[in-house]
Amino acid sequence: MSLECIAQGVVTYSSLSFSGEGVSDVTRPAGFAAGVVLLTLDVGLIGNAGAVPPGILSDSDVRSMITVRGSGVPPATTIATKAVLYLTDVPFVGATQVMIVTVDNTAVLADPDSLEIAIWRVF
Repeated sequence: MSLECIAQGVVTYSSLSFSGEGVSDVTRPAGFAAGVVLLTLDVGLIGNAGAVPPGILSDSDVRSMITVRGSGVPPATTIATKAVLYLTDVPFVGATQVMIVTVDNTAVLADPDSLEIAIWRVF
């Protein structure tokens, strides 16, 4: 079994920025004040990086992991739910954008301080 990293790094919400590999842009979609960010994958990287391969809905080999980072001592966060959606499916390329949605413990869209995301494929 081998792994292929598609993207990995930290999204910082105060500056709406990404530090890591595999993401070229971070934006907030129109109509959302909090809780939703859109990552554009870096198509300049080699391999399948730059896109989640076509057929993601039936490809159980693509995985994602999100770890929400809190603030304070000890670090704490009110984020209770998080979701990853693969968007903008380009024919023969795959999804070139990833939407991250975070909801707090009162079921309201909310931003964490930051979060770490990893998207990879298992062969």
